[in-house]
Amino acid sequence: MKLRNIVLLSLFLILLLATAVLVYGFITVEHLNKPLDKNAPQITASSSDIITNPTENITSTPPSPSANCKIQEISDTVSGGSMSGIVEDGQKITVLKNYYSCNEVKRNDVVIYNYAGNPDPLIKIVRAIPGDKWTIKLDSQGYEIIVNGNPLKTSRGEIYQIPTGRIQILKLYSVSYPIIPANTYLILGNLSEGSIDSVRFGLIGKSDIVGKVIINK
Repeated sequence: MKLRNIVLLSLFLILLLATAVLVYGFITVEHLNKPLDKNAPQITASSSDIITNPTENITSTPPSPSANCKIQEISDTVSGGSMSGIVEDGQKITVLKNYYSCNEVKRNDVVIYNYAGNPDPLIKIVRAIPGDKWTIKLDSQGYEIIVNGNPLKTSRGEIYQIPTGRIQILKLYSVSYPIIPANTYLILGNLSEGSIDSVRFGLIGKSDIVGKVIINK
């Protein structure tokens, strides 16, 4: 009798345990499938972990360039005489780096240009801008650069006259691009015979202009 009672008790305990497991499993599944209560307290991320919804920054039109324009002022010193008459060798200048990311390049702006053939950026003046009609014309002294029907002149009033042996690059560009394309410029020094400028490397792209120069008085 005792053995029988022990067996029955064991079976009863096993059945009770099995029932408890089934009930717990049902409650767990019920909890996982229950919709999240929006009013219940939630764990919030710290400020450094917050991720904003990327769709909030998506627009159908590109943002204004000025929104990303960060102009940096850099003090520098001119080395060389190709701009003499506008800025002299050893003169202090301020470079507004990244200025043209949100501003138009204008005729006669003095600019800093990244020339791949030179270890240091060049300082030059913008002499022709997008939409200008230009060509070169041979006279007795050399080749003149004609922009919108007028010969280009230095700040001293001297007509640029490029020697025959140095005109080949400009000749090729003037034939290929008789109207200067968008975001493209002709830059020169202030020497009538040319220098390391568009006479040497042709028209330039806006993306290679480092910044605008402010000449310190």
